[in-house]
Amino acid sequence: MSIMVQLFKVFITLFGELTILFLGISFLVGIIQQTISEEKTNKMLSTKNKFWGYVNALVLGTFTPFCSCSTIPILAGLIKAKAPFGPTITFLFTSPFLDPSVIVLMLGLLGVKTTLIYSITVLIIPTVIGISWDILGFEKYVKNINIKVHKKENEEGIHLTLSRKDLVKKYLVGAAKDALELYVSVLPYLIIGVLFGTVMHNVIPQDKVAKYVGDNAIWAVPIAAIIGIPLYINSTTILPIGVALLGAGVGVGPIIALIIGGTGASIPEIILLKKMYKTPLIVGFIIAVFVTAISAGYLVQFLA
Repeated sequence: MSIMVQLFKVFITLFGELTILFLGISFLVGIIQQTISEEKTNKMLSTKNKFWGYVNALVLGTFTPFCSCSTIPILAGLIKAKAPFGPTITFLFTSPFLDPSVIVLMLGLLGVKTTLIYSITVLIIPTVIGISWDILGFEKYVKNINIKVHKKENEEGIHLTLSRKDLVKKYLVGAAKDALELYVSVLPYLIIGVLFGTVMHNVIPQDKVAKYVGDNAIWAVPIAAIIGIPLYINSTTILPIGVALLGAGVGVGPIIALIIGGTGASIPEIILLKKMYKTPLIVGFIIAVFVTAISAGYLVQFLA
């Protein structure tokens, strides 16, 4: 009974955190969508020089401190705004891996060389993935998600007749309605995903992880990546765990693979992505996270 109570507490905590994050981020995205046209949003990620479109995606991903699941509302907004596919994919991969707090923590806990290899890897590979998938036409696997858009008909007249206070209220109400509608549409997926994440997080204890990736053997890196992918752990949470595993004899390479696997493709995120992507793109996403994890793991293992 105590195990069930513990699982219930973890579920409620995780579900509550994700709900707050999802609604909060969806609300902020909604405000942006109320004030910035689709053309402007599209322009931010698709300059005349395609190179800068990907650079903007990397900068946006690096400086947004979101976990894998909280990136989904932004991704939904980008899809709705018809942002370019390649930069959007690059943002999807980069956002969970890098933010200023992760860089600072990793510098303090794992050192400069490991942080540098990690950062370069999770910037280069997502860019390559975005460019490659765009060239290969993977955009055809994006679903037409059903998100209500508040039309901006006669917007100039509205600006002239409404006071600034009323205009702000209009934007806030519209953003709140969009956030609630999006949340309700993904709620079943969110519940299932949190259930999976809760069970996996409690079924695979830290000492078991250390047992199977307890050295720097070649096979330790892919095993760590496989173990990490089903887990729901954000990067700032898993870093202290990684240091504890390092003290228990786990190699730095497997730890990096575990971090990328755990932050890049959690089961809750995969379930939520099913709302927006068709199966081939979901499979490609999981494979890409695995490739990123083992690439960074091996680079750190042999170079750090």
